Amino acid sequence: MISIIICSISPHLAASISENIRKTIGIPFELIITDNSLSKRSICKVYNEAIDKSNNNILCFVHEDVVFHTNNWGVNLVNHLKEPDTGLIGIAGGDAISSVPSSWFNPCKSAELNIIQHSNGIHSSAVHQKASQYPEELVRRKVVALDGVFICAKKEIFNTIRFDESLLTGFHGYDIDISLQATELKTNYVVSDILLEHYSPGTINKEWLNAITLISKKWKSKLPRFTNMPTKQEASEYYWHTLHQFITHQINLCYTPFTIYKNAITYCLTKNITFKRILSLHKHILVEYSNKSKISKQAERLALLNHSPKSSL
Repeated sequence: MISIIICSISPHLAASISENIRKTIGIPFELIITDNSLSKRSICKVYNEAIDKSNNNILCFVHEDVVFHTNNWGVNLVNHLKEPDTGLIGIAGGDAISSVPSSWFNPCKSAELNIIQHSNGIHSSAVHQKASQYPEELVRRKVVALDGVFICAKKEIFNTIRFDESLLTGFHGYDIDISLQATELKTNYVVSDILLEHYSPGTINKEWLNAITLISKKWKSKLPRFTNMPTKQEASEYYWHTLHQFITHQINLCYTPFTIYKNAITYCLTKNITFKRILSLHKHILVEYSNKSKISKQAERLALLNHSPKSSL
């Protein structure tokens, strides 16, 4: 009934999640686990191949570093996917995607969450993240994009959409892109009656930022996208917040000033950005670069002190 698809880089984690699924899912299933530890193929390619191998009418793409806490969660999933308007089902997602390169999660807009998230590995602190813009008793909550830790759908939807392996050649952005593809057909939902624990946080690095930039360009004519249409003021605030966040990520990842200002200018050429905000963004870039420069110089001094010859006694 359900095909569980996992792109694995750890035999130990793969064995652990397999046993956990067996104990908790509550209905017949098949496991399609691809060992990607050596070949390092893109997750899009691995997932597309697994779709073709699958034998069941429901597909579930899951990270291997998770533990399911809900007993009979497969029954809940099947019931959700009976609803005819359902595109993708997940346990974490956001109600907007900006035309500026951004994550599915943005504090400026609402997130839909029901996940126990660790800060850094199995021995790190964990928080049950449970947030919603909807009434607590509502089990299904509309979102635009889902987090890739857990994404499920009927197999038939993949007759129309596929993970974009030609665009996304690494391990980032696939969840946002497939979510946007699904919203062209149906509605994506986060559900609150399936709970899992995730041991690793998302990684913001250059590969991730490059991937979401590619996605932003691909979907340029159809972004931004919201579950609920915002007012002009709300849309402007959301655009500004995502632009500010995008520039901050580039500064933190040590992009060159030329690249940062080039991107800032590109996304400032819109009615959503006032001259006052352009000046504010310029000041933000200067201040952040100045702070990074001071920290870098302090690190260099410490390194020199640590490696300087010690006088003999």
